[in-house]
Amino acid sequence: MEGLQIREALLSDAEGIAKVHVHAWQEAYVGLVPDFFLQSLSVEERTATWVQNIENSPPKTHILVAELDNRIVGFVSVGANRESGPSDQGEIFAIYVDPEIQGRGIGATLMKVGIQALRNESFATGILWVLEGNLLTRTWYESHGWKTDGKTKEDSREGFLLKEVRYGIDLDQLFALT
Repeated sequence: MEGLQIREALLSDAEGIAKVHVHAWQEAYVGLVPDFFLQSLSVEERTATWVQNIENSPPKTHILVAELDNRIVGFVSVGANRESGPSDQGEIFAIYVDPEIQGRGIGATLMKVGIQALRNESFATGILWVLEGNLLTRTWYESHGWKTDGKTKEDSREGFLLKEVRYGIDLDQLFALT
């Protein structure tokens, strides 16, 4: 997409990341997450979280933003697998695009840059978690080479559970094909 820039996040990007994060959740998770929770999401609270994430990123972690016309329109956050697993396994923690401009290839660009960041950190495989019922996003991941690996988990939230499915990808094989 013309004019799109992908770069490492700065502290000053926290609010822009938070806006995309909140709005994407409020659009993508209708019917998957209770309305009361989606309506309670706060850009201010999420901004504080992203300030912390940017300031205190662990080693091998990257928060990358997509910027268009001086506005954050998407982001991807990657790093070492947060759970016990092989030391050469990276994870895509989050990838979101502003719902108003989805479908223009920004997510695919963020995915490529996120995967490249994992490869640059010497990760051989990658994982990500997605809501079990989020069929549209699951299909999108599958179209980019991700495959379910049989692992599931439940994330307890304020009075409800989020059921997630894990996807994996062989980064070495993926890069051998490109």
